[in-house]
Amino acid sequence: MLRVSGLGRSYRAPGFRQRRAPVVRAVEWVDLEVRGGQTLALVGESGAGKSTTLREIASLAAPQAGRVEILGRDTALLSRRAARELRTAVQLVPQDPASSLDPRMPVGDIVAEPLHAARVPPAIVAARVPRLLSQVGLRPTDADGYPHHFSGGQRQRIAIARALAVGPALLLLDEPVSALDVSVQAGILDLLLRLKRELGPAYLLVSHDLAVVRQLADRVSVMYAGRTVETGGVAEVFERPHHPYTRALLSAVPLPDPVAERSRRRIVLPGDPGAAPPTASGCGFRARCPVQAVLSAAQRRRCAEETPHRRAAGPAAGHTVSCHFPHDSRLAHDTRLAHDSRLPDDEGPGPVRSACVISSNHHSHRWTRPCLRAADGYRDRNRSTTVHPTRDH
Repeated sequence: MLRVSGLGRSYRAPGFRQRRAPVVRAVEWVDLEVRGGQTLALVGESGAGKSTTLREIASLAAPQAGRVEILGRDTALLSRRAARELRTAVQLVPQDPASSLDPRMPVGDIVAEPLHAARVPPAIVAARVPRLLSQVGLRPTDADGYPHHFSGGQRQRIAIARALAVGPALLLLDEPVSALDVSVQAGILDLLLRLKRELGPAYLLVSHDLAVVRQLADRVSVMYAGRTVETGGVAEVFERPHHPYTRALLSAVPLPDPVAERSRRRIVLPGDPGAAPPTASGCGFRARCPVQAVLSAAQRRRCAEETPHRRAAGPAAGHTVSCHFPHDSRLAHDTRLAHDSRLPDDEGPGPVRSACVISSNHHSHRWTRPCLRAADGYRDRNRSTTVHPTRDH
């Protein structure tokens, strides 16, 4: 359905003369694949490049770097006519329906707009609009109303009806429920699940809410600083994450059990993801990576000089990770980390089987027992003082 390989996109920063404007690398290297009838979720921090990736796919144009194939057709080779024909196969559901619906148009005309663009006969358009509104849980008589007559959840249903009008094979969902109340979110998620079951489109979902991802997605792709760092089935990635960033992301998910929530350890990453541009070489996550504290000098040099590429992670088919020293431990159902008592060999190229879990504020670090020996006298690169771990285990 969709295959993206090595996608890259950069921009000139505004506010400068064109030649002197610094280059902002919004997306550096993204690989993903969406199969027919499946849902792939893109997750990551704000600024990871998720929405830029979505826009590059939706544009149906030649990417700045890399390759985008939709229904087996390379978008860089499409003629204007071929792009118009393919446009009906890919539709977008935006994050904020209020800003995407023309307030001067009645709902019936909004839903019919893609059909008119595809040159569908008026008689067919008139018959299809009421059916589309009924499919998304609205009344056919709502076609005469205007967007401001409807609630936020109803406006999102209108946006979904408009996207479904031309029968797309792939729906791009950009944070489809983030602007809605929790009770309304449940109704929209149920609607999307029902539509996928009845109509069979594939979904590419962008979301910050990992609970939404677990409910809606079949596979998940984790992005950091414009790169894909881990991809796999939702259950496999959530229960057995291998990349340190994925583990930190999952440890931030709140638990419904107050006792488990208070007792678990979180992985708090140092620094700000937006404080520095992506590195030109090496691993872009290394400045915030907790695994760096237990690596030898040679291993840290490898992270600084060699960009990690995608490789198989564990026995599960399709689970890949872009990390030189991925974790090999499992994440329990309550997202508490299981640790091995062994430290990695000084020069060993294999996966790190136990690494530091840092619960940090601006003044102190706390290390788990396997990290004590490696962390003694460790000088934090982000501070001028030596970090002395506590020993109250």
